[in-house]
Order: sequence, then structure tokens, then C-alpha cells
Amino acid sequence: VKMAAFIKNAVRGTIHWDAVVLAQKVRNPVFDKWFAYFPLMGNEEHFAIVLPIVSWYLSPRALSSLCLLLYISCLINNGLKDWLQMPRPPKKLHVVQGHSHAEQFGFPSTHGCLALCCSWNLCNALMSPTSPSSLSSSVIMAIGVGQFFSVSFSRVYLGVHSLSDIIGGVLIGVVGILIHESIQFYVDMFAVTTWLGLYVVVVSTAALVLLVYPAQTPGNTAFAEATIFCGLYAGSLVGRMMLPTLTTSNAPDSFLSAIVTLIIMGSLILGISKGLKLILGERLKKSGFIYAIREYVSNFAASYFIVTMSSFVSEMIPFL
Repeated sequence: VKMAAFIKNAVRGTIHWDAVVLAQKVRNPVFDKWFAYFPLMGNEEHFAIVLPIVSWYLSPRALSSLCLLLYISCLINNGLKDWLQMPRPPKKLHVVQGHSHAEQFGFPSTHGCLALCCSWNLCNALMSPTSPSSLSSSVIMAIGVGQFFSVSFSRVYLGVHSLSDIIGGVLIGVVGILIHESIQFYVDMFAVTTWLGLYVVVVSTAALVLLVYPAQTPGNTAFAEATIFCGLYAGSLVGRMMLPTLTTSNAPDSFLSAIVTLIIMGSLILGISKGLKLILGERLKKSGFIYAIREYVSNFAASYFIVTMSSFVSEMIPFL
């Protein structure tokens, strides 16, 4: 107990809003819009764009690798965030008002953590010998580093995180990357070799989320984010087991196929989410476990459809 109190007090002593005030000295309407909406690899809607591209134009295995990294890092980062319970900057410093950020804990920053993980993972994949990318390594690195700093700075500029929050998230991201690199190959081989292995991995990853968050609440965004990435990872594994021949790119064979795939996939996922909301009703607002089921199933379906649907749509296009 004394050690826990010491750690919390030490972290609390590093948190202040000086960097937020300094960043907002260059505030203007253009920057407000840019940093609120453009930086990718931070919000769920951005992952809806990134993940299909990873699966279709790199490989379904690359999708599983990215989802596993995001799951590991988010689980550690958000579990620590809920345990430390450090405050965010006050609402008067928030560029976008009316958001629920003020009610959520701040340290360490999930956006900072995931921005590092995404940039590192995608740069690593794009610079691999088997990558279809024609971009040079220096260009890929410049895009990845630029994206990471854009997301990280946006959180300070928008007044929703202190500089300490960002640094904490980045450190957790480094830990997540090290763990991912140590286990990814072995977990992947175990999960997609047999149905028993797949079952063990899917169940154990879900159980870890419930273990890290023993007091699940529907309004806890940290818990929801961990559940989202858990579902994405599990869905990508099941999709690969259903289509074992997809060891390389499963990209739609035309731009039209890609658009139609995204529309169909989005409609199915939205239908699943709305259907679960209708079936579960008020229990979604009262039970964190029920809330987690909805998030898990919706995102499981998302990554499953990403892996399995593009080939089907490509074959269907001539008949549309």
C-alpha cells in the first residue's frame, strides 16, 4: 500500500499544465480544426480506415500483428490509467468543449501510446523485404515520425493531456512494442495452426481484459478501448483461420471493389451494433460486462469482415 501511494504521488508531482498553455499560444482556427480532426491513428474511426488498408495491401497477418500490438499496449496503458487515476487538464484549457475528456483519467495518454505503436508497426511492415510499397525507407520513416508527433502534439494543443501524460503513454508504447516483438511470432503460430490454439488465444485475451478491469463500468472509455482492440485481434485470427490461403495480400482487385467492400462491411457492423443495442436495451447502461460484449462482438465482426469479405466482393462486382 505504501509503495502504491509513493508511485501515485511521484506521478502526480510530474503533472502540470505549463506545456498546454505554451502550446496554445500558437492557437488559431486552422490549428484547432487540424489537430481536432486530422491526426490519424488515435480515434476508433481512424482505425476503421487504417485496418482494411493494412489487411488488403500488406497481409491479413500484418493486420493481426498490428491488432495484437494495439491490444497489448492498450491493456497495459489503460489498466495503469485506471489504477493511477490522475486528472486531465481543466475544462477551461480544452479546445473542443463538451467532450467527456474531463471526466476521464489522463496519465498515461492512450493516444500517445497508440500513435507510437501504429507508426512503428506500419513503418516496420512497409520497410520489410516483402512489402509492396514503392516508397523509400526515408519517406516511410518521415511519414511515420511526422504522424507520431502530430498525434502527440495534438493532445497537448487540444488541452486534453499534459506533456507528462504523453511521455507516459510513449513509454508504455515502448514496453508494448518490446512485449509484442518477444511473443508475436509464437502466439501467431499457436493461434492459427489449430482450432484449439485459436480458442485458447481468443479466450485468454478476453479474460485478461476482465482481469485488468475488475470493476467494469459502461462509461469507462479505458475499459471500452481495451475491449475494442481485444475484439479486433480475435476477429482477425478467426478470419485467417477461415481463409487459410490468405497468407499474402487479399486486396480488392479494383477501387470499386474496395469502396463496395467498405460500404457493405460498414453496414453489417453498424447493423450488428444497433441490433445488440436494441436486444440488450437498458442493460448496456447498467452493466459494464454487457457493454463489453457489445464492443467486443462489433469489433470482432469488423476485423473478421476485413479479412474475409474483400475476395467475395471482388468476385461479386461483375454482377452489380
